[in-house]
Amino acid sequence: MKWTLGNEPGCRKINVVSDANDRNKFHLDELYEDENALIKHAQSLTLAELRTQFPEWLVQQDRLTGDLILDLENI
Repeated sequence: MKWTLGNEPGCRKINVVSDANDRNKFHLDELYEDENALIKHAQSLTLAELRTQFPEWLVQQDRLTGDLILDLENI
């Protein structure tokens, strides 16, 4: 999380929290200062590398709130 805040301009908040009902699920919440910062994040090399794993991990994504629900049981 410190890396993201220090290396992604416009990232104002990032939290990873375990799901209260399922210990294998985690919620990732990111807040960017504006649409431009979010677009740069979406185009970043780091995120591109993670996207190769997302199909296995990603359960749900809500762009409006930025929530990602990850299922780590299948990793």
